[in-house]
Amino acid sequence: MIQDRATGTILFIGLAVSGVIIGRAIAGSPDDAVALLTLCIVAFGALLFAARTQEDRRFVVRLFLIALAVRVLVAGVSYQFDVRGIIAPDFGTYDNHGNELYKYWTGQLQGGFQGFPFTRRSKSGWGFYYFVAGVYYLIGRNTFAFQLICCVLGAAAAVFVNRIAYMIYPDQGTARLAGMLAAISPTMIIWTSQGIKEGPITFLLCMSLYLTLRMSRKITIVDSLLLLGALFCIFALRHYVFYVVLMAVVGSLVVAAREFSAARLMQGGLLIIVLGVVFSSLGAQEVAEGNLNLKRIQAGREWSARVSNTGYGGDVDITDTREAITYLPIGAMYFLYAPFPWMISSVSHVLSLPELVLWWLAAPLLFAGYWYMVRHRLRESFPVCIFTIGLTLVYALYQTNAGTSHRQRVQLLGFFLIFIAIAWTRWRAARAERRAQHAAARYGWTGAMPAGPRALSR
Repeated sequence: MIQDRATGTILFIGLAVSGVIIGRAIAGSPDDAVALLTLCIVAFGALLFAARTQEDRRFVVRLFLIALAVRVLVAGVSYQFDVRGIIAPDFGTYDNHGNELYKYWTGQLQGGFQGFPFTRRSKSGWGFYYFVAGVYYLIGRNTFAFQLICCVLGAAAAVFVNRIAYMIYPDQGTARLAGMLAAISPTMIIWTSQGIKEGPITFLLCMSLYLTLRMSRKITIVDSLLLLGALFCIFALRHYVFYVVLMAVVGSLVVAAREFSAARLMQGGLLIIVLGVVFSSLGAQEVAEGNLNLKRIQAGREWSARVSNTGYGGDVDITDTREAITYLPIGAMYFLYAPFPWMISSVSHVLSLPELVLWWLAAPLLFAGYWYMVRHRLRESFPVCIFTIGLTLVYALYQTNAGTSHRQRVQLLGFFLIFIAIAWTRWRAARAERRAQHAAARYGWTGAMPAGPRALSR
């Protein structure tokens, strides 16, 4: 009851403040009215999906609305004060090239499309320019509307986190905690509300693993098509993440199925073949050969460390296998927990410090939750465990910029929060049982022990 009241209060405050900011924006510009209408249409579609949830439907709907309200609030503030380029400098690049592509499609561009090199299939993130251009094609150049679309995707990601948590660890309290943490995490709020790639990518990753978990139970045509579409979008937005997701999907379909049978193996094998044929025709092999090259990655690492105020690890040569393996734990620590106090050099770092402190303190819960799932529920959580460890190791070797690591960590943060929620629930249950046993021993009570959360028995 108390939790429901707290959820309702947060929802009311978020909607009220967001409504005031958006109302003031509409009064100043007709384009902002279009942005609000776009938000309503896209959010309504996402809300219909949230309302279709069978388990804990009321909470899931509220979760989506809370997540959306806080993201719209942050998007409105950054739009009103025009700080989007300060928070995410590449926001302008996506907007400019997306607008150029939109004008090229509509015949408004004179002198040819200058952003063509960025939209080549061999370039990472080429699909995002098409995404921006597609939105502009439908409603005109409207950066605030695009921000709000990303807000909806970020809020939907919180719903997927809730559903994934329940599927791999079926305890309602744990799923609620994981979803709420994803909804109100400042890192996830900021990076999914700025009109950059992190919002769509986080949504697509959560959607892909949710569909993979569903298909480990039962393969359907609808889920297969949705998964294929999500994987294609990930390939278009960030190709090196795509390969890690594909590894998790294929592994889950092969080894993590709930039931093994000849028909199930044939279905999984056929789907893997279809995925291979589709992405081979899209040039996935050529893209991997051209971009996942250690010398090219090493050059990028050195450049990123050199030009950043928070650079690290640029002097490590990962083309040397032994040196790369030795550096891997250090790189993983930087990716997971940077920026550290000695690396703080900007106002944004100072503002993020309270959350970072909580994130550092939650490290034991993260590792305890992950270790528990690997030991006791690996089949149920196989795609999530493989994906999180795989992408963490990739970024551990690739990233040498603390600011970029903090931003790209949002792609994995929702899954990390699931492990933290699992460990927290189990710790509370164990503590409650110890207290009950102590009371029974002290007062000589021999009745039935009070039942703790269901998670304790899992």
